[in-house]
Amino acid sequence: MIAGILLGRAPGTLSSHHAKAWATSLLRTRLLPWKEIEEDGWHTTSDLLIQQYALFPDRDWILLGGVVRAPRPPAATDAYMLAWAEEALGLADPPAWLPGPEHDGTWYAALPDRTP
Repeated sequence: MIAGILLGRAPGTLSSHHAKAWATSLLRTRLLPWKEIEEDGWHTTSDLLIQQYALFPDRDWILLGGVVRAPRPPAATDAYMLAWAEEALGLADPPAWLPGPEHDGTWYAALPDRTP
């Protein structure tokens, strides 16, 4: 399970090499090399190990910042994952959760003055 702030989207037609190059240029900071996580996802940190980033394909390539990760329990329900994400992100008020475009387990938090 991965939670973080959505920083950007790139077309899903990009190769992972091009998606990592796009993400690196968008972040405009010195990064450690990208490391593969899960099946098609990638993870990196700023060179001072302060900021964490994740990049993974969903319908498009999704770039997240301020990432928290945890192994997905075998019997995790959507309610369990959303409660975990709220706690991991330190949200004071529960957001409205919106399913991802193809609802394959990806959720977006709609914050009061922001769009997901």
